[in-house]
Amino acid sequence: MSIFNLPYITFTPLRSIGPFTAQMTIEEISIDDLEITDHPVQEGASITDHCFVKPPELTVQASFQPDFSTDLNEIYANLLQLQASRQPFSVTTGKRAYKNMLMQSLIVDTDKTTENVLSIRVRLRAIRLVQLEVTTTSVAPKSQQKNPNVTGSIDKAGQKSALPATEEQ
Repeated sequence: MSIFNLPYITFTPLRSIGPFTAQMTIEEISIDDLEITDHPVQEGASITDHCFVKPPELTVQASFQPDFSTDLNEIYANLLQLQASRQPFSVTTGKRAYKNMLMQSLIVDTDKTTENVLSIRVRLRAIRLVQLEVTTTSVAPKSQQKNPNVTGSIDKAGQKSALPATEEQ
């Protein structure tokens, strides 16, 4: 119990990059784009056939400070290891939770004001994971097809040679 006779309350950090939680998040930039084709669209046609939603992108600028169990080199090495693993992970920002993110780039900024902290800029992008299903089909026998010359399977017709072009008058 606490000094106010209330049960202890544990706050989960609101921001994380995979298993890492920075001590300070300076900036988060989220990009949600819709890719629109340049092809002409017939009036009255379904517009959704001519555009698609791109995977979300996120840029996070954050700072890590060393603690008793880890130093800055170890934190940086672990971030590089997460990037090199190429395994999707979750990212939580103040506005949204992202799944299946990959670290596109990891930029470290060191100057006189950030010498004793790990100041990073991380660019992340979601990867679309899908489940594929394989099916097999068979072509009906030619005797059951209405127009087998158009819908039938290709017969082995032997070797073919190109013929010279002839002029038509």
